[in-house]
Amino acid sequence: MSNHDSSLVRLAVEEAALLKRLALSVEDGDSFRRLVLSKTESVSASGGRSLEFELTPAEREIIVDWLSDEFCEKGLRRDDEPNAYGIALDDLIDSIRRE
Repeated sequence: MSNHDSSLVRLAVEEAALLKRLALSVEDGDSFRRLVLSKTESVSASGGRSLEFELTPAEREIIVDWLSDEFCEKGLRRDDEPNAYGIALDDLIDSIRRE
């Protein structure tokens, strides 16, 4: 690793695509958008099944906070159980948190 504070994140291709779609859906100046797009534009593919890139703890926190807000706003049914989108977000959050 190039930075002792960074650690490798490995996302399934579907998770990386969701993360990038979400980043593209927010305003240009948003820190979440800038961070995700800068990290995912030069990712390395691992056998075509996953994408890998490094994040610092602070970068992980930015992404997880944004995804958690999105989960609370759009990822729950009326009975407070996750809908399909919420399940995908929850899986993505778990993958981002995993070190």
